Amino acid sequence: MRKIIVLVLLSLPLLSNTNLHKYYVSVSVMHYNSKEQSLQIISRIFIDDLEQVLNDRYDYVGHLATKKEKQNSQYYIEKYVKAKMRFWKEGKELDLEYIGREYEDDMIKVYLELPNTQADILQKLSLRNEVLFDMFPEQQNIMHLKVGNRRKSYIFTRESDKALLKL
Repeated sequence: MRKIIVLVLLSLPLLSNTNLHKYYVSVSVMHYNSKEQSLQIISRIFIDDLEQVLNDRYDYVGHLATKKEKQNSQYYIEKYVKAKMRFWKEGKELDLEYIGREYEDDMIKVYLELPNTQADILQKLSLRNEVLFDMFPEQQNIMHLKVGNRRKSYIFTRESDKALLKL
């Protein structure tokens, strides 16, 4: 009995630690579709993190991925993502198109596209990915670029939010 009491007392500090670390990360995949001549992007973001930033930035309380989700949620998702993920070619900003979104477990998949682009754009394309940096200083955004059988990955942080694509 005495061993059990000692074990419980020694375990209490471990059990009372409620300051668990949470990871802040998004993952995007960029794929050049030569048939459609477009750079297609799928970005996966945690729903609760996106919801929090939409609330903070736009006073949007929409309960994403629930029956309480407001009809204008897509407007705010598009507005935020397009403001935080931007592309340039030779100094000229390109128009990123928002295609839509869908929910998968605790993630939102945001579909984006740079239409009417030639394959050589990937040698001259600059991008900035600041998604969720305004809410979470430790946020990291990982982007994978796939062109044919070639792949390259980029990690964006608050301190390093720009990249020049080179394949």
